[in-house]
Amino acid sequence: MTTARAPRTASQRLFGALLSLLAVLLPGLVAGVQIGRAPTDAEVERLRASVALREAPQPAALAAHVLYPATLHEADRARLQAGQDVGSIVVRARLSMLWLMFAIGGLFYLLLSVTRGGLTAVFGCLFLSSLPPVVDDGCVLRPEPLACAFGLLATVLLATYALTVMVRRRGPRPARALLLVVVAALTGAAYAVAAAALSRASLLLLVPAAFVTLAAVVQAWRWVRVLRRGRRIGRGMLVALARRSWPWFCLGAVGMAASSLVLYALDAHGVARTLPTASAFGYLPASWPRAALLGLLMVVGGLRLLFHGGAHVSGRRLHPSLVLLLLCTLALMQFAHNGAGINALLPACAAAALAGEGATFVLVLFIGTLLVHARQGDAAAE
Repeated sequence: MTTARAPRTASQRLFGALLSLLAVLLPGLVAGVQIGRAPTDAEVERLRASVALREAPQPAALAAHVLYPATLHEADRARLQAGQDVGSIVVRARLSMLWLMFAIGGLFYLLLSVTRGGLTAVFGCLFLSSLPPVVDDGCVLRPEPLACAFGLLATVLLATYALTVMVRRRGPRPARALLLVVVAALTGAAYAVAAAALSRASLLLLVPAAFVTLAAVVQAWRWVRVLRRGRRIGRGMLVALARRSWPWFCLGAVGMAASSLVLYALDAHGVARTLPTASAFGYLPASWPRAALLGLLMVVGGLRLLFHGGAHVSGRRLHPSLVLLLLCTLALMQFAHNGAGINALLPACAAAALAGEGATFVLVLFIGTLLVHARQGDAAAE
């Protein structure tokens, strides 16, 4: 017999809300510490090229069109073209990157809380705030934060889609179907913007593709089980199977169509292929004890996600945690393959997510062990 959990008090809810808010803001706060450092030649070149687009439109990176000059005034643009007070102008332009880092913190927290819970989200944000792409690269003008933000947004939408499909509620089916179509279109559009913002982020399009493929395998296995049992396939059974299968067909078809339309529109408006920026920092800390600890927690978190998602797949259900596992796997595999010497913001998010999951598992295991020993001690005393 299980006892009902006592409701949380107002002070406990307030503490949880403040802790969550701190975790969301921490990556942006850490990245903003070095916002005033001297600009690099590459930053000045990117900013000047983006300012020049207003007078002479030409194909350029998406960040150059909408992000780099977003916080500059007309006077700043004129002084930048004249080569006056370049350092302060670049620092002012970095404010757009600072706001984007705050958005990344919020989206990262939302992704982990949707897929794995609030405690994992807090741990994940803490780990992300300690990794070199946030601590060292900070608010440097580069296209990676824009691609990372839209990649995280798309993954949050995909996880929400999977959660909506998994939780079957009785209600107006047309409204639910319309909701799924809209979320599928937004998911495909967000992944397309991420791919347009950074060429390496095109790999993120494999996340929904792999998820739809896995769903197709699960649905095919469901059909095979029905046929092997020799059950008569009537209209009712076909309707039930179609009702369970159509959301994944919708995700594949609508998401692919939305991605194609967005990529075509951005290409027609002068968004060019964007190469990654160089960076002397990877996604692991420079100190080997910290790197070893992070790597260990990543392994634990990855295995935990794999077992949890596999248990749901064996029950012919796709849990949103599989979306997170696919994102982390693809991002880390891509960086391991050819990521040396380039900015690693998205792999850092993947590493922080796995480490947060691992830290949550270790903490729960530790507290559970203490409770078991305490109960054994009380039983022995009696």
